[in-house]
Amino acid sequence: METLAALTAGPRRYSELVHLLTIASGETVHSRSLTDTLRHLQDNGIVEHQVADDDGAVYRLTTEGHELVEVLDDIANWTERHPRTIGL
Repeated sequence: METLAALTAGPRRYSELVHLLTIASGETVHSRSLTDTLRHLQDNGIVEHQVADDDGAVYRLTTEGHELVEVLDDIANWTERHPRTIGL
């Protein structure tokens, strides 16, 4: 979810994602782990890797990725409103 959250504000370079995810988790993000996550998200049409002439390569959410983030946000909001329902 952190990778998706990092991409909600717009396209990010790989190094930006490493930095943001390290800050969010408080732990060093390993390149292999992030690469695998991004590849999986790309394979499922959630993220796209795009090469721009002036900014180099960036990762961005696809339309489906934005829709998924909305659904996940709705689920997170629901769980906050109904903590007893899910046993919290």
